[in-house]
Amino acid sequence: LLDRAMIANKRLQDPHVIEEGCVAIWNASLPFLNPSGEAQVYKPFQTATQFLQQIDSNMVELRISFHLELAKFEASQDFLSKAENQIKCALLLDPSTTVNKLSLKYEEGEDPGPLQRPLDKYLKAMKKKLFLKQNIYTDPEDPIDQVILQLENVKVARTQNAKENLLQRTLEVLLNYDTPDYYYDPALNLVDEEIKEAERLYNYSAAFQNKQKVLLGAELAKLCYDCGLAEQAKASCEFTIAEEWNPDK
Repeated sequence: LLDRAMIANKRLQDPHVIEEGCVAIWNASLPFLNPSGEAQVYKPFQTATQFLQQIDSNMVELRISFHLELAKFEASQDFLSKAENQIKCALLLDPSTTVNKLSLKYEEGEDPGPLQRPLDKYLKAMKKKLFLKQNIYTDPEDPIDQVILQLENVKVARTQNAKENLLQRTLEVLLNYDTPDYYYDPALNLVDEEIKEAERLYNYSAAFQNKQKVLLGAELAKLCYDCGLAEQAKASCEFTIAEEWNPDK
């Protein structure tokens, strides 16, 4: 009904009415943003995305959210090119918050970009998933990428046996992967300030990888539980809560 109302609203050519209708579509669709209901909101989301683009709406975060949910559904249906295009469109939008308006503090020398564009982490994660799924002729070398790809393969596996094998292998990769400590190569011939900066950047990257491992462990635990793998689900949960970390950083 909202989808039909939006088409009628377009004839009024009132940007405010169009934006209010799109907000109503989003709010009414929230209970359906799950595997069993997302197909029901796909068309309304397409309509809302199209209309917001046509009026060049300043409701950037809403537009990004529509693109992201459309990409998730299209990826689940193996429409990878369409999903990739949704992510590209979302990344072109700029929802940045100025540094002086940030509610979260960041350390000196830390890049405030992720805090200024908080939705980028979801878009970039989706972008990586799509890249890994499309790059079918090359196996990823990075253990984190291996886990991401295997979790995606679990979601589309058709047999229980295939799911169990994939989940067991994924758990083993995750449990056996440790982020190495920073190592300075003397051949680089850096001065003390450069060494400290290189170590700081490496530690920042390592912290991001640790966050990824925790989030992937939580996703793995849920998939194991859904497949009835109690021991693997327990091990994934223990891995996820083993380390303390600050979610605001």
